[in-house]
Amino acid sequence: MRKTRPICLLLTAMLFVSSCFTAHAAEAAVPQTEVLRVGFFAFSGYHTIDEEGRRSGYGYEFLQRLAIHGGWAYEYLGYDGSYADALDML
Repeated sequence: MRKTRPICLLLTAMLFVSSCFTAHAAEAAVPQTEVLRVGFFAFSGYHTIDEEGRRSGYGYEFLQRLAIHGGWAYEYLGYDGSYADALDML
């Protein structure tokens, strides 16, 4: 009985120490969201905005998939202009 007590205390101490490291690692793993500016010009099937303000199209869907993997958010610029206008604004 006396020999198991130091072992239990040692295991308990190791448990407390290891829990501090995992809490710190989980805190460090929280990704930062980076905001990217995107030129979003009117181009049928590629970049569109409907009457209710919802974006759609191949280019938009592609950017949304990239955002999932990169942890990004987008700021869309220049829908009323042309490609050249959007490029100048960026």
